[in-house]
Amino acid sequence: MNSATRSILSNRSILYYISFAIYSIYYIISFSTIHLPNIDFLITAICVSLLLLYNLFQKFSSKKFIYLCIFFIIGLLSLIYSKQSVILLLLLYIISAYRVDIITVSKIIFIVELCLLIVIPFLSFLNVIDTVYLYSSERGLRSSLGFTHPNRFGINVLTLCCAYSTFRFPKIKFYDIAFYIFCCITVSNIADSRTSSLLILLLPCINILVKYLKKSNKIFLLYYIFIVIFFVLLISSFAITFLYNSNSSWQYNLNNLLSNRPFLWNYYYKHNLFTLFGRPDYSSTAMLGVHNFVIDNSFIKLMIVYGIVPLFIFIFIYIKIFQLMFKFSYMNVAGLIVLALSSFFEQISLSISLNYFLLIFIWCITIPNVEKERVLS
Repeated sequence: MNSATRSILSNRSILYYISFAIYSIYYIISFSTIHLPNIDFLITAICVSLLLLYNLFQKFSSKKFIYLCIFFIIGLLSLIYSKQSVILLLLLYIISAYRVDIITVSKIIFIVELCLLIVIPFLSFLNVIDTVYLYSSERGLRSSLGFTHPNRFGINVLTLCCAYSTFRFPKIKFYDIAFYIFCCITVSNIADSRTSSLLILLLPCINILVKYLKKSNKIFLLYYIFIVIFFVLLISSFAITFLYNSNSSWQYNLNNLLSNRPFLWNYYYKHNLFTLFGRPDYSSTAMLGVHNFVIDNSFIKLMIVYGIVPLFIFIFIYIKIFQLMFKFSYMNVAGLIVLALSSFFEQISLSISLNYFLLIFIWCITIPNVEKERVLS
């Protein structure tokens, strides 16, 4: 793309980037202990308005228009039935990302995450906002540094690292590795968020593998391994949710290893009926002594809270992105792989500000093949 074309696309895309930045800032702060007024509806209205205004500047092919209508209707139905705007915003950001530069998006989220990862812990240090401490005999004392949970701090650092990996790709220097190690040690020592720590270390490993396998024309081997792991985890998640039995010794041990996640998946499945587009009255865990609705698996939460239709749309989006990986072998896949894997242990995929690689889906249906190859490589 020449400079003139980039300038035109940038001018048209500024509405999208502003909307994305506003949503990202609000979403991250909403999972801190900063007390905000209830402005969910206002933020949703602003972000949706900016996205719809951005779409007015676009030329619609019949295929894209059909997808836009379908996604908007599904998102709207999810909003009506679940009383939450998560799916509406997720689908609108994805289908509106026509010619949006993924590098620019990664830089926006890097700046937003970096600023808030400085400001929120600093406010916590000054006792301006609360810090959540969790203690267990096995893991000791864990600090949230001003976020609602220690794992939430880990998720934000992981997102920061994924964004860094995106705009640094395919470069991997000594100071890049040092940055990942520093972030991993910080998350591990302060929040003891094991999943985020391991996935942060996985980022430079994947980048190095991509560079090596590309030279030897074996890049597809990495893609096959990742996709097999993805679908094994997907099928296993639903199997455990439906069939979990605490009387089974191996399932009991697995539950302990995964910090009680399988038990909670199964508990919510048993206490909530399936719906097409979600429900606002899902059962809580108050009887368990936990007052937050916690399902640290994006796909299981989609099924229970947001309905069967959004779940299948979500899986369909991932399948289309996987197909794109095989068509254009030298994609920046490190962040995509890490964020996809994290979906099985956290709720990271349900926010586009955390899992912005889902924006790649729009390239599957709108951008010509030659342009795709330029954008993706």
